Amino acid sequence: VLRAVVDARGPWFPSAHARRTGAPRAALDDALAELRTAGLVRVADWVKGAGQGYVATGDGERVAARASQADPGRPQ
Repeated sequence: VLRAVVDARGPWFPSAHARRTGAPRAALDDALAELRTAGLVRVADWVKGAGQGYVATGDGERVAARASQADPGRPQ
């Protein structure tokens, strides 16, 4: 979920992600709660029709970048 938020390069909307990928919304909400508690994402604006948005914090971007570096087979 952190990678999806970072890759959005702007507000990321779990409702749109769930519709697009079929990911269970409850699982996304649980992951977002953990990421918020860890200070890796923060709440962004709520947008009519899209719902609540999230953006990565600076720490979240650094964690995601380190994870990508640790997995050189992962596309950038």
